Amino acid sequence: MAYVDPVDAGSILVKIGDGAATEVFAHPNAINLSRGITFNVNADPVELTNLSDQTLPAQTTRKARSFDSNIEGTGRLDSTDVEDWLDWSLSGAKKNIRFEVGGRMITGPYILTSFSITGEAGDYAECSVSLAQAGPITHAAVS
Repeated sequence: MAYVDPVDAGSILVKIGDGAATEVFAHPNAINLSRGITFNVNADPVELTNLSDQTLPAQTTRKARSFDSNIEGTGRLDSTDVEDWLDWSLSGAKKNIRFEVGGRMITGPYILTSFSITGEAGDYAECSVSLAQAGPITHAAVS
């Protein structure tokens, strides 16, 4: 019998590059509860005519028009991260991101499209971040 070799969710990391010439990537303290990546393909439907009998319905196929990805993360807000997240959210700047999962890393530029802070009296503040792909990405084995 064969079983799934599961990926531990705690091993999924969203690492942000420091922008240096020899870039160093670090997982921010604020993304400590959940994180994920979504890949999207925007596809246009194309109808292909049946040349043998044009009275029959056409066959629909799809042609990829563009590719996109988004990264989401949440966590207890770490006080040492607040200034960095606020600066990034107000700058609109691209940053290189490395998303690591299952021994693979997806790397490329992303922009911070959402940064929210919430909290209830008597509890600790939480934050959520959303990143949108802002250029070509690659994937390779984690090095």
